[in-house]
Amino acid sequence: MGTRAVLLYLDKYRPKVKMVILISAFSNRLENGKRNDGEAYPDFFKYKINTSKIQLLSEKFIVMHSNDDDSIPYEQGVGITKDLDAKLITFSDRGHFYKPENAPYILEVLRKELNF
Repeated sequence: MGTRAVLLYLDKYRPKVKMVILISAFSNRLENGKRNDGEAYPDFFKYKINTSKIQLLSEKFIVMHSNDDDSIPYEQGVGITKDLDAKLITFSDRGHFYKPENAPYILEVLRKELNF
């Protein structure tokens, strides 16, 4: 839900940022609010975010997604990547990135993209 929260924040407050990195991101489909019989995320998907406007708020968007994610299908990451004209970094064995052993992979991307 963090990725959707970031996009909702950008949509509402419109801050200019240098970069946005989304990990295991939902697509911008309103149907996502109906997961688990509409009980899981109804408030997060009340409206479709205008991704064209959000694109203007950041110099760069990056989406990290694993094609074996068991929580949010990889296709959703591909969808939001297209909507934001983002760079997609695909993994094949990281799942939903919630396990501690995934931290080095995330850190590697951060170091590369942020030049530190």
